[in-house]
Amino acid sequence: MAHQIGNVLGIETAQVQIGSYEGRIGSMSFLINKQNEAIVEGAAFITGSHPDYNLELMQETQSGRYYCLNHLLEISDSPDIVDKWIQMMLFDYLIGNTDRHQNNWAMLVSYLDGHKNSQRVCPLYDNGSSLCCYVNERIVLDYLGKDRNRFESLVNTKSRSMIRIDGFQKKRPTHLEVVDYLLHKYSYAIEFSDEIISRMTVEKIDELLDEYGDVLSKNKVNLIKKYLIRKIELLVSRVEKVSAHERT
Repeated sequence: MAHQIGNVLGIETAQVQIGSYEGRIGSMSFLINKQNEAIVEGAAFITGSHPDYNLELMQETQSGRYYCLNHLLEISDSPDIVDKWIQMMLFDYLIGNTDRHQNNWAMLVSYLDGHKNSQRVCPLYDNGSSLCCYVNERIVLDYLGKDRNRFESLVNTKSRSMIRIDGFQKKRPTHLEVVDYLLHKYSYAIEFSDEIISRMTVEKIDELLDEYGDVLSKNKVNLIKKYLIRKIELLVSRVEKVSAHERT
């Protein structure tokens, strides 16, 4: 479903096919690079610039800086690439992706005569840690019930970004904190948020979820719908707040 949401928003994501073999369910990702392109994961870029970067701790050992947005900005050689990172982080906010670590994004690097010629952001892949996927079927109704705080924790406090906005803060920010930061710092974040709001209507969410009636329980479908609607509501309030501040 993350792939389909990406299509609605105009975000390139890796196409994934779910299937089964001998009773085991698995997934297959379609080819995402062209013949002359190499897939270079974020980890390679970060360790290339920061040899002391610990991939397991996701931290530079000398400075103490944790994995953060600046690591992505350091390899951005054009405003278009920066815009792609903004898209990615707003997309992760919407779907609640908590696992965008340094191996879950990449650049597609093309070469000419053995030398680097150009690079572009790879279609987003490994988007599975999202859309209430860790909510066990036994407790779905608890999130759909009268306990508003429990549902809000799922949408906000438990929805945390792997990519920090301040690399010297160990605690990972909530996705909503990331949104606030982006909206105040980048005008394109406001522009793309408006796109998300206009495209991800209740009708569009229903249309997307209609395809999963035979795969997911009715309660899980209702939870994902409620989750996405609430994410949009919060995004609307944040955009309006920033816009009001700019007018004063």
